[in-house]
Amino acid sequence: MFSLFYKPIFLLLIVIFSLPGCTSEQPSTLKVGTNVWPGYEPLYLARESDLWESGRISIIEYNSASEVLRAFRSGSLDVAALTLDEAISLIADRPDTRIFMGTDFSAGADVVIVQPDIEVAEALRGKSIGVESTAVGAYMLARFLEVNQLILSDINIVFMAVDRHAQAFAQREIDAVVTFEPVKTQLLKQGGRTLFSSNDIPGEVLDVLVTRQDIVEEKAKQLQALTDGWFQSLSIIKEHREVALLKMAPRLGVTSKELDIAMQGIKLLSREDNQRLLASRSASINETAIKIEKLMLSNGLLAKPVFDEGHISSQFVDTK
Repeated sequence: MFSLFYKPIFLLLIVIFSLPGCTSEQPSTLKVGTNVWPGYEPLYLARESDLWESGRISIIEYNSASEVLRAFRSGSLDVAALTLDEAISLIADRPDTRIFMGTDFSAGADVVIVQPDIEVAEALRGKSIGVESTAVGAYMLARFLEVNQLILSDINIVFMAVDRHAQAFAQREIDAVVTFEPVKTQLLKQGGRTLFSSNDIPGEVLDVLVTRQDIVEEKAKQLQALTDGWFQSLSIIKEHREVALLKMAPRLGVTSKELDIAMQGIKLLSREDNQRLLASRSASINETAIKIEKLMLSNGLLAKPVFDEGHISSQFVDTK
């Protein structure tokens, strides 16, 4: 009797919820992964400033770029914040990868820092250099060696995650380290000396946001909201810098003054910068990528050329 009474209602509910437009299902969240880097902080500032509709975009912090890459490769992330060389490495095994926005150029924030008693690169022969096992770590090390006319066999490489850099340096487990902000600031406090930085190779250390082609097609509105939020966040930093620094600094474990100094080594990219970088006929990222790719090939970081214009999706910055 009970089942006969409810059967018509049950069937009616099936019909109602199968009709288009009758569900309350929302578009799935756009999952964005970053490691700890001041150049990505505008994303977190955008989140804290409620620039995105609740639940539409999730910014997830990882301890290292290696973890971000693993999460993106596994499909746990829709968007990854990476350096351009890391993006090129990703393209090698994920050809559907698309670069859709540049976040920043490093202009001194990526560094090789040495112990206080080391004054020249030549003194590092036979010494140990700590480096994260990432493409950007390998790239910075390769460029440091090249500029200083050293070769890989001249040094002893110690692979370590970035969250180990400060402790290993303080305990003199390593003589030098390839690292970046905010660790750079910590090491300089310990008496470390900057021997080489991204300022010595201008325009080569570029951070970008990447996604997959299926995400470009399925979550275009969220990708547009993400990029628009970035540019709005930059406006907040420009117009209310002190307040913005106070909001961003605690996440990085530095003071607002230290973050202000760190940001001097980073050029955050505006919409206009991105249009020149990605959307113009002579998009400057092409020249930069080819230069980086050649160096990666010559240093065994890449098996064959993989980058071309098809890996750029400029539609999200080429508006407004």
